[in-house]
Amino acid sequence: MILPIQNFGYTRSAYLYQQPEFKGRAKALYAGSFDPITKGHLDVIQAASSMFDRLVVLIAKNPAKKGFLPVDVRAKLIKDSVSELRLDNVAVDVAPSDLLTVDYARANQVSVLVRGLRTVTDFDSEMQLAEINKKLNKDVRTVFLTSNSEYSAISSSAVRGILACNGDVNEFVPQPVAKYLHLKTLWGKLKTSMGLNIDFDEISKIYNPSDRSYHNWYHIHNVIAHIDDFNLHNPNVIKNIDELKFSAFMHDAFQGADDIRLSCEKAKSILNTSSFEQVIKNIQATDHSKPLSAAASIEEKVIADSDLAILGGSREKYLKYAQSVRNEYSQYSQKEYAEGRIKVLESFLKRDRIFSTDYFYSKYEAQACRNIGEEIDSLRSKLVVSD
Repeated sequence: MILPIQNFGYTRSAYLYQQPEFKGRAKALYAGSFDPITKGHLDVIQAASSMFDRLVVLIAKNPAKKGFLPVDVRAKLIKDSVSELRLDNVAVDVAPSDLLTVDYARANQVSVLVRGLRTVTDFDSEMQLAEINKKLNKDVRTVFLTSNSEYSAISSSAVRGILACNGDVNEFVPQPVAKYLHLKTLWGKLKTSMGLNIDFDEISKIYNPSDRSYHNWYHIHNVIAHIDDFNLHNPNVIKNIDELKFSAFMHDAFQGADDIRLSCEKAKSILNTSSFEQVIKNIQATDHSKPLSAAASIEEKVIADSDLAILGGSREKYLKYAQSVRNEYSQYSQKEYAEGRIKVLESFLKRDRIFSTDYFYSKYEAQACRNIGEEIDSLRSKLVVSD
């Protein structure tokens, strides 16, 4: 049967991602390479989640193809894209390369395969595939969901083609994917202009959100976005924008003890040049343990302010940021974390100003002071409870 997506309501309950646990009455499986996931894919996922008790989005690996994005990155981007929709019945899994989709379905007691149809030309090939799957596993049925018309022309291959020609794909992919792809494209440009000696896949491993709740590739994207914003409103002030963006990529390469020094060493190892003095100064400017000196360059001030800009974000963004930082330091007890976090936050309020540049000061200072003050109050209340 062919079911139009727009006829179904969408679940909007709280979302908590977890590995597939096949419980409940009706379970469905939506398989594909998702390289990368598009808004069309997400449209199908949203519709299918409203139809079935449980939906598993399965990344099927093709051993004959290298793939555009690493499988673990695809999985994380799907999770983050689904999470933004707050679907509580969607899980993500990766199929072994030697396992057919119908065999995965059989092993996990799934009786429905979901397939998306973008155009009429998809129908013939999808019907053939459905018949083959039926012969391989008589217990499965295939449900076709037609794409919303605004997504009918979108495919992963089209997105890859647009990127290859330096085009903008933001309209075609979910926001987490757009941010990741922007970083991937930017790194490619920096690799050419600055002679960097590693590919973006190596950098993305460092900042994978699966390992870092806050200091991940989304944070790097936001820092670079703030640098771009400053550069747009203050043209010809930053002397070397590529160098500054490379510094942003590298400033959180390491975490924990001696992280700044190690991040600087990592940056030097990637640069095929001896001209890295300003890069080192830029990275050191993100230490934040003390205010920047009066002699700091505009590049140092901009990267430091861009790194701290989240402090002056909206209340909603700040609360999400604060929780992400707490999650990143989950190894500490509530008391240990609260005491350490309060000390850091109070050090910012004791300064003459949090932001070094007039541009960031006028835009974020007042809200940053409010956000920090409210977080300190919240942390202190938790300390009282724990005592």
